[in-house]
Amino acid sequence: MKRRAIAAKLCSAGRVRLNGQPAKPGRKVAVGDQLALSFGRGESILCEIARIPNRGIRKEEAETLCRILSKKTNGNPNQTTADNAKRR
Repeated sequence: MKRRAIAAKLCSAGRVRLNGQPAKPGRKVAVGDQLALSFGRGESILCEIARIPNRGIRKEEAETLCRILSKKTNGNPNQTTADNAKRR
């Protein structure tokens, strides 16, 4: 997520689960924890926390913080948004 405010809204809406339990804004995560994010319309992501930075990070480093375990787009498992755009 690009912003904490967006993450907090998703948590408050019940769209984020941490290790299978509903996540609340401000909840601490640890390396190895699994986050399930639901964006609606059948879109979701399951990821695992790979590392936690001890300082602010650059945009390029953000992708190294978690590992995507599965991704669902429009009800199709492991299909990315880019795959959907190619079909249009």
